[in-house]
Amino acid sequence: MTTIARITTAALFATLALTSACGDKAGADGAKDWSAATLNAQTVTLGGTKVSWTIPDGLSKDEDLSNDTSIKMKSELGAPSIGLKKESIPPSSLDTAVNTVGFVFGKGGETLEQREDAGRYVVVLADAKKNNLMVAHFIPTPAGVFQCQVAQHISSGVPNFDASVAKFHEICNSVKAE
Repeated sequence: MTTIARITTAALFATLALTSACGDKAGADGAKDWSAATLNAQTVTLGGTKVSWTIPDGLSKDEDLSNDTSIKMKSELGAPSIGLKKESIPPSSLDTAVNTVGFVFGKGGETLEQREDAGRYVVVLADAKKNNLMVAHFIPTPAGVFQCQVAQHISSGVPNFDASVAKFHEICNSVKAE
């Protein structure tokens, strides 16, 4: 190992150790706890409809993954993945919504929550170790159905898991067509 590689490795380990030791809101691998993030209102136009929602500070539109009917927000590594899209074929039942979210989540997902709430379909999935979390809401409006999806993957587990689920619901509950 070269001297530069040794210095870089030592600096990386020191940074990780400092982040883990000092960050009272960080997971075992230094992952930030997003459950306490401040949410800010934003308005976007999707499929010709103005939609408002509140999302965490510091996120920006991912131009590569966004288009006229969907927006994906990006940030630092380990941050939640947040997206909103106008459904071209909305789910016709709660079972269909659960299957749709399960397909996106992939293998190993356990349904923690599935319910219909005032016409919305709400689905929460996680893996057994709580390393992966996905909250999805299908929101009916006069202009169509919008899907809000917030997901996070942290190898050591999503920090403050229950509060993160609540924060992800808060984001999706904020979605309103204007």
